[in-house]
Amino acid sequence: MMARVKKVYALIPFFFFLLFIQSSHSASQNKLIAKKFKWRILKTAHFDLYHYQGADLLLPFVAEHLEHAYEEVTERLNIPVKGRLPFFFFLNHNDFEQNNIVDVGEGTGGVTEAFKNRFLIFNDGTQRWLEHVIKHEFTHEVQFYVLYSGFWKSAKLLKSVLYPLWFMEGMAEYASGEIDDPQKEMLLRDAVTSHTLLPLTMLHGFSHLKPNQITLAYKTGNAALDFIAQEYGAEKVGLLLENIAEKFDINNALQELLGLNIFELNEKFKESLEEKYEEESSQLKEPAHYAKKLTASDQIYPIFNTHPVFMPGGKEFIYLSDRSGVTELFIHDLLLNRSLPLNIQARFSKEIENIKRTGSALSISPDGATVLFAGETRQKDFLYFYDLKRDRLKKIKFPLESVTSPQFSPDGTKIIFIGMKQGISDIYIAYKNGKGLEQLTHTLEDENDLRFFPDGKSILFSRENISRTDIGFWNASQSSQHIKVQENRNDPKHLYERDLWSYSLETGKESKLLELAGNETQPFISSLGDSILFINDGANIYNLYALLLKEGKVLKLTEIIGGNFNPAISPERQEMLFVSYREGEHQIYRAELKTLFSQAREVKDFKLNSSQAFNKEKPEKSPISFHAKEDYVFKASTDFFFPILFYSSTDGLFLSAYWRASEMLGNHQMQTSFSYASRLDFLNYQILYSYLRFRPQIFFGFAGDTEENVLLTTREVRREDAQFVGVEYPLNRFEKLAARFLTTQRRVQFTDDSLGSLRSIGRENVFSLTYFKDVTQGRYLETSAGHRIIVTGEESNDQWRSQVDYRNIFVTLHQFAPLPKESALAFRAFGASSFGRDKQLFRVGGDDLLRGYGRFDLDSVGNRFLISNLEWRFPIFFDLNYHIWFLFPDFLFKNVYGSIFTDNGIVWSSRDQLLAYKIEDLRNSFGLGLRFQAFVLQTFPVVLQLDWARRTSDGEQVFYFTLGPHF
Repeated sequence: MMARVKKVYALIPFFFFLLFIQSSHSASQNKLIAKKFKWRILKTAHFDLYHYQGADLLLPFVAEHLEHAYEEVTERLNIPVKGRLPFFFFLNHNDFEQNNIVDVGEGTGGVTEAFKNRFLIFNDGTQRWLEHVIKHEFTHEVQFYVLYSGFWKSAKLLKSVLYPLWFMEGMAEYASGEIDDPQKEMLLRDAVTSHTLLPLTMLHGFSHLKPNQITLAYKTGNAALDFIAQEYGAEKVGLLLENIAEKFDINNALQELLGLNIFELNEKFKESLEEKYEEESSQLKEPAHYAKKLTASDQIYPIFNTHPVFMPGGKEFIYLSDRSGVTELFIHDLLLNRSLPLNIQARFSKEIENIKRTGSALSISPDGATVLFAGETRQKDFLYFYDLKRDRLKKIKFPLESVTSPQFSPDGTKIIFIGMKQGISDIYIAYKNGKGLEQLTHTLEDENDLRFFPDGKSILFSRENISRTDIGFWNASQSSQHIKVQENRNDPKHLYERDLWSYSLETGKESKLLELAGNETQPFISSLGDSILFINDGANIYNLYALLLKEGKVLKLTEIIGGNFNPAISPERQEMLFVSYREGEHQIYRAELKTLFSQAREVKDFKLNSSQAFNKEKPEKSPISFHAKEDYVFKASTDFFFPILFYSSTDGLFLSAYWRASEMLGNHQMQTSFSYASRLDFLNYQILYSYLRFRPQIFFGFAGDTEENVLLTTREVRREDAQFVGVEYPLNRFEKLAARFLTTQRRVQFTDDSLGSLRSIGRENVFSLTYFKDVTQGRYLETSAGHRIIVTGEESNDQWRSQVDYRNIFVTLHQFAPLPKESALAFRAFGASSFGRDKQLFRVGGDDLLRGYGRFDLDSVGNRFLISNLEWRFPIFFDLNYHIWFLFPDFLFKNVYGSIFTDNGIVWSSRDQLLAYKIEDLRNSFGLGLRFQAFVLQTFPVVLQLDWARRTSDGEQVFYFTLGPHF
């Protein structure tokens, strides 16, 4: 009983230890540090702007966006924020992924963390993005100031799981203004009219949402706060934030401030949206009104099929899709109406880790032999050339920070693309072998959506219009400037509109080709060069337009209820492809050009062939001024501290604590936890230090544990103290090497009332080396494709002053094969062998190895073993969404999977024993399983596993209940 009490005490700090070590050092893919960052700090009125080499040209813009965000958001929410805030600016997403503050993935645009109130974003080249994401993340800073500032911040942070994300993220979008309204309106209009709107009650957390639903969740929260502001007053939004800080949940805050609970708010909000969009969409058309759908919808998850490009013959096209869970290339046969995956990422995982969708993402060579696209690997961007006939992938690296939107020239000898240097995006041209690189444009404005005119003499592209001449270059020689925010600022929604431009390769002249209200993007030129199809988001709807160059006319081709994107005209100019967003999916449609043009409406208000050429002169000095730069100096502080102290008459003084600290960049991280009980003579501790600045990531730590077992006349006290040092070296996102040295001292004191006492002291020193490879894929909660390999070797011998001598080898292989309707075959092979004087004994029974066999059966133990598990995993219920909301914490059952399995294994200790094995000696079982995929607080995933196994040798049956999948 006493040992059980001590284990409970030990779990108190260890809960925090595991919680934060998981958030800090675990991710679905490896983090690879490929760049050495030299950080400096620029001080504005309210921010410490952390930046590194190459950012000077963008600092005036970033400084202005920060100060404007501070002014606008605090005024809109009526919440002043005291103190300076640290802001980290990354020039591109590859650099952003290398930060050690918060782990981020491909889809992350910005992050705000509550420990040190740091917020960080990356630059995608556009001012519209900077304006939007800085306001969004600064709003989180305002929220954290209200919710967590004051005495004992760590205790307040524990309450963070109670704040619903629809409110937290919705407020961040609400305070960002109308700059992203076209996307918000498209997502909400589609969700309401297709009856797929996410209820607020299911948006406490976003972890359970299906792929491609996260942005809809953000915008739904935004619309909910718009509704509150309109119906109850704009001041209620800020008051709701202050009110929720004092309450246990959102319901109490809503009830006190608005007089209704979350269920009533959801109903009123839903009714308001239905009324709004029923009226707005009454004259809008479904995509099927204009075209025939080519790509199939997924009956389970919403998928995005985008960027179709015709093959030269016009009978096939290439496109991008996330149908398999990652972005892949697909080829579609128009005659057979069938799509086949090219599986580029799956088959060339060492060469490419991510395919980019930005801009004009795909291009086909004139002879139809090569597909050109942009991607990345090892935190660097490359242009990729995939040979369709030879099934070969070639990549080219340019001396640029980022590359996107590549296109072949009409004769196939050259390529153009968007390249980023010092955070600025410009147009570049080179020969297709990568030689002869030349920068064509030299502007601060962002360019994208590249297309060649058919004669190969000019380039069509879209360009962002900054519409200001008062932002310029930072003068590094200036010691300081007085900060003043612009007082008269244009509406950001229209401030950064994109127009269509042309560039002459013969003269170098840049001219604005077309200007409409809204953004003109994604142009496509007909094979004769007489017409241009493009997308415009005027009236907050992404519609398809046509520019007739000879006639000087602009036609609006669609009045779509969702949104249209990525037009592509066939070589013979009889038909076209486009992407339409509807029912939460992007699907590809095929339309007759003649039919589309016959329904078109002529646009009157536009500017064509403007004589305006881009002004390349340096603009005037920025009205946002700032102090001189400072070099970053190491500064560490506490992130989280939570102690527990009490006195018990049975256990004496009990003290337990978890403490986490780091420096501002996150390169140095320290975590400690301990528990102490005076009367039980019990001390448990863990200490972990991580140095994460470079590609090899170094860890060392200490741990100690006391375990006591008391029977009637005997008492056994075991004490272990261990120290370890390790290093992990990622080879790429999917592979890494890890080495560790662990030394452990064990003390055992055995006491018997009649026999006296016996004491034993021993030390074990172990070195291990591990190779990991994980290229598994899954579209949602289940892994359904790919493989995983783990090979570990470890050694302990006398030469290292170890009192045990052994060598162990462990090999694990996981293989997953996808089957229809989200089912899969899952296979595991796991083997181990121990050598040396003190060979280790391994068990093969239990729920995690051979089901149906006892975990501690003596006949299931040996020095070597080999097991295999084969499962057919199939869905029983999708989107069960059974929400036990009336309990705390609430429990959401999402999916239920079934499985049919067979386990096999052998265990032996000598060569003679292995040779004597007969087929009937093979340990075999079969059985059935149920897997319940659930979420606590709609945030933390929990897998409940029920298995029934039957041994074939004697018919013995065993039932298991476990947490988490076996593999």
